[in-house]
Order: sequence, then C-alpha cells, then structure tokens
Amino acid sequence: MDDNIIQFEPDWYIAPGEILAEALEERGMTLAEFARQTSYATEHINKIIKAEAPISHEAAIRFEHVLGIPSKFWLNFENDFRLSQKKRKKKT
Repeated sequence: MDDNIIQFEPDWYIAPGEILAEALEERGMTLAEFARQTSYATEHINKIIKAEAPISHEAAIRFEHVLGIPSKFWLNFENDFRLSQKKRKKKT
C-alpha cells in the first residue's frame, strides 16, 4: 500500500433512509405506494426512513427492483451509516 495515499473517512454519514426519501420524492412516489411495491408495511418503510430500522439484504434487493438503485448501494450505505454510529458512540 502506498503511504502517500490519503484516504478520506468522514466522521459522519447521512442515514440511508434520507436517500430513500429523496429517491421517492424524485419519482413522485408516495410512501404507501413504495411500501406496496416492496411488500413491506408502510410503518416499516417509515422506520427505515427515520433510521430506526436498518435496510436488510432482502430490503435492498426489493428497493433495487422498485427504484432501479443497486442493492449494493443500499447495503454499503447502510453499513457505513451503522458503523459510523457505533464509532460515534465509542468516542463519547
């Protein structure tokens, strides 16, 4: 590994639910419609948007099917967000 390469690692991350909410808004899709298309309860999708529930592998696949945004994007975003939350808690 090259010692001259500086890797950027932010100490904050946006919750993936915020990206989900933006994606729905851009598409003019309601929360209820998205929930129906993904076969999840509206309450569960709302919890994901509020970062109260994680995006599972299954959810990422369903999101990809409905929104066309790759499941890997959702999983990476979720992982980075949850990891940053754990690190933040350890610092305090």
